[in-house]
Formats: sequence, C-alpha cells, structure tokens
Amino acid sequence: MAIAAATMPWGQSANYGLFVVFLTPIIVILLDIAAPADSGVVTARLVDTIVGSGIVLIFGYLLWPRTWRSSLEGPLQQVVMALDAFVEAAFGTSGEDRRQARRRTFRALTELQNALQRQLAEPPPLRTRAAAWWPLIVQMERTADSVIEAAVAVDSGASPPAAGQVATLRHVIQTIGDPAAGSHRDVPDDLASGVLASLAQDVDAAHRQWRQIEQARHSVAD
Repeated sequence: MAIAAATMPWGQSANYGLFVVFLTPIIVILLDIAAPADSGVVTARLVDTIVGSGIVLIFGYLLWPRTWRSSLEGPLQQVVMALDAFVEAAFGTSGEDRRQARRRTFRALTELQNALQRQLAEPPPLRTRAAAWWPLIVQMERTADSVIEAAVAVDSGASPPAAGQVATLRHVIQTIGDPAAGSHRDVPDDLASGVLASLAQDVDAAHRQWRQIEQARHSVAD
C-alpha cells in the first residue's frame, strides 16, 4: 500500500490511467482488510476498472470527435484581448485603470494555464497537441511582465512612446493566435528602440511560438 500510495501523485500528474493503476491495488487491499474474502473481490474490482475505462474511452472520446481537438484557442484570445487593453491602459489614451487591466490580463493567463492543465490530463493525441502550447503560454506571461516593466520605466522618467508606436504594437498583439493573420509578423523597425523595445521583442517571440503551433497542426493534418 505504501509503494502504491507513493506513486499515485506521479501517476496523477502523468496520466489518469496510471493513477487508476496505482489506486486499484490500494482499494483491493483496503477491501480485504475490512472484510477478508476470496480472490473474487480482486477480479470484480479489476473488471469494474476495465469497464469504467471502456465507458470513458467510448462515450467520452470516441463518440465525440470534438474532444479530440484542442480547445485552447478561446482562452488564448481572451489573453490577447486583455493584453491589448493592458497596453492601451498603460501607454494609450484609454481611461481604464492600469491596475484593473493588469489584473484582467493575469486572470486571463491563469484561465489559459488551467485550460492547458486540463488538456494535459487527457489521453493522446490531445495531450501531445496541448503540450505544444506551453512555450507560447510562457511567452505570453513574459510579454505581460514586459508591459509592466515598460510602464514603470515611463513612470520613472523614460520618454513615453508615440501614439503611433502604441497603435502599431497593439495591432501586432491583436493578431497573435489568429489563423487568418498568416505567417509570422515582424515587429516594425520603429519599435526596435525606445521604451517599447523589450516589449516588442516579446510580442515578436509570441508570434514565432504561435507560428510553430500552426506549423505542427498543419503537419499533423497533412
């Protein structure tokens, strides 16, 4: 029981099927301790586990092809919208409070991370496709941090960015995760220097990560 219980956290983080494999012997041993019986209890428990797994695979996945596809695009778009509003609140003419925009951005990032964790708990190939999103999510977090750093720099006396630069950067941010935006978009040269330089590089890196996801998706489809 100690060995099986020690491996349960690892099995749960890796795959729910492994978790059930380690959980089953613990249940069987507990049942035997509480009410000693013959091997029929073990057999019944194994049969119940197999039947339950079959129900999940057939009625939870095989009959619903929609569950085979990743559902991270929606949470990603929420992050993009929140990040765009954060940039506008930090450098633009928006009257929205910067703190509220920041909280909304990181709340959207948390929802995206939670959605990824749920996808990683699914069986392959859905889990494999979801794992490819992790670098993009990390990059979006770095981009949000760069907005904060640039805003703090402006508050500390750095020259604020021009309105045209903010509008250009927001337009590039809005196309992250948009399949209709085409291939990777380069950040304009006028953003390569100044207070928005680091933020522009992070946005550029986010576009590269999204392009890699799109390329992997198309290669699987082909």
